[in-house]
Amino acid sequence: MTVGNNQKITAAILAGGKSQRMGTNKAFLLIDEEPIISHTITTLRKITHDLLIVTNHPELYAGFQAKAVRDLQLGLGPIGAILTALTLAENSHVLVVACDLPFLNLKILWEMTKVMDNSDVVVPRSDYGLEPLCAIYNQSCLPAIKYAISQGELSVFRLFNQIKVHQISPEVWQPLDPTGYAFLNLNTFKDYQLAQKFRGARVI
Repeated sequence: MTVGNNQKITAAILAGGKSQRMGTNKAFLLIDEEPIISHTITTLRKITHDLLIVTNHPELYAGFQAKAVRDLQLGLGPIGAILTALTLAENSHVLVVACDLPFLNLKILWEMTKVMDNSDVVVPRSDYGLEPLCAIYNQSCLPAIKYAISQGELSVFRLFNQIKVHQISPEVWQPLDPTGYAFLNLNTFKDYQLAQKFRGARVI
């Protein structure tokens, strides 16, 4: 499926985290009686039908409308999952999102696709800094990612120093997300309780 100007994009949900602080698989936490990952897939399918779930346990995701793929290199964290997504994607652009973003904002994602041809990465900047797990990566990043991994450098933030990054500033995305929850991720049960309380803020 194509997006603006007939550009193609793959979406990849990263579902390989250990969820140590939460104590359970965050992808299957319920929001409005459905797993978060179901809501994520519904949102992403409005952009593309080419969806991947990058995980250590593909068998858990057999029933979803996305292709579950195993991490090519285990134990590397997010940078390893991004490497897997870019390597296995059918398209040169890959929209990478974490599995625990209950308020994933479609309008912001569309805004990101508009500028994805002009850089290696398109990444929003929130009050907490850059959001690398809600970003569009180009396969042009692969050499830099592979080199970083070979050097034992697993920080995605440091990777950004080696590639061309287009930041989506708050001035751009905040009017599209009046709630301010677009990049809220669920690290703790308290975060999950907050998401339950404000579940009506989901923009689909």
